[in-house]
Amino acid sequence: MTGDSGITRRWFGLPVPLEGSWRVGGHAWAVHLPGLEYMADRPMYPRMSFVVVYEDGVPLPGPHALHAEIRELGGGLFVHWGEYLVYFASDNSDPSCNGRRYTYSRAWWLYRRHYGCWPVTGAQRGLKLEPVNFRVLDSRDEAIARDVDYTLQVIDASLAMLPADVGKLRGAAVLEIGPGHNLGTALCLASLGARVTVVDLYPPAWDELYHPRLYTALQERLCSERPGWDPKPIRMVVENASHEPVLRCVAAGAEAMPTVSDASMDLTLSNAVLEHCADLQAAVVELARVTRPGGLGVHEVDHRDHRHRDRPLEYLLMSDDRFESLFEALHGECGNRFGRFEVERIFNESGLVVERVDVAETAERHYAEQVISQLNRAEGSKYRGIDRIRLEELVCRYVVRRLAESTNSDL
Repeated sequence: MTGDSGITRRWFGLPVPLEGSWRVGGHAWAVHLPGLEYMADRPMYPRMSFVVVYEDGVPLPGPHALHAEIRELGGGLFVHWGEYLVYFASDNSDPSCNGRRYTYSRAWWLYRRHYGCWPVTGAQRGLKLEPVNFRVLDSRDEAIARDVDYTLQVIDASLAMLPADVGKLRGAAVLEIGPGHNLGTALCLASLGARVTVVDLYPPAWDELYHPRLYTALQERLCSERPGWDPKPIRMVVENASHEPVLRCVAAGAEAMPTVSDASMDLTLSNAVLEHCADLQAAVVELARVTRPGGLGVHEVDHRDHRHRDRPLEYLLMSDDRFESLFEALHGECGNRFGRFEVERIFNESGLVVERVDVAETAERHYAEQVISQLNRAEGSKYRGIDRIRLEELVCRYVVRRLAESTNSDL
């Protein structure tokens, strides 16, 4: 490092906290950089960060790399993603003991000096966007504990919506769509005796550093807190280093699940998935097709603009053409703008009668009234005259049942 001024040291000489680093596959390492997530790369803006990583004062050559590339290729690739910095040494050695000094800068002018360009936002076309399930997973103790807590919250919220005793899941055929980077919820269902199929466009690959730790911690929690739940399915997955011994994993999107048979599922589940479907009608029709007559679905839908949680409704003000371009550019990460009134209509028209809706989160009334006032002034807006109560309902859990002349459901 050169330069003696405090300003230069502030921007250039920030040490990478190697003592808190952890290996994330191959020769890749990650460190926690709390407080810098506001300027980091993220799903909707995958080339946003100005962070530069230096090895003995020389900038590493590959910013904004895909997580899979960092694990597989190395050679000085790195990415500042959310709260984390994921990187390789230039020669793929262990940065914690190779004797080199690693620092980082976070100044736009240093980024431009080193790479000769600006980062660009994810809304611009032509960028490589990496599926969420392919990104580096955090295997630190605190992250594992957090993910176990979240898994149990999701399964408890889903089970609480069912109109029957949990024990009746034994032997039931259950489908979960879009579970994300771990299959903890599906394994909890298996521990209750369900036969579980998981559908995800990008099924998570087994991560030898993350999944065994997560599932072992989940098994321990079930044994200590839920003695009626059988931990054997989770133990089998860990012992085999694969989800396949317990779960049927299908690589497909919610809009088309051709390998899932008609009327084969007693229960379908999803958590914050349907709002990312480009064709929600097609996804719901598929859910109806695979659900047996009288079968149930429990689906949590987040109706907010995922880009701006502090301004969750203003994407309703965009024209349809502008929003469709945004949705396509961001691969649906922003949410598809369907509110409760539209989701209920689509469920009912597709043969899945809405039996119950629980509202988990609402917008502030004053904010909702402001947005309604703007919508009512917007020429041609399909949201003109929308009911404020429905607009306020940001996160909803839906219980739906497939129509049947007569049902013989234990659920």
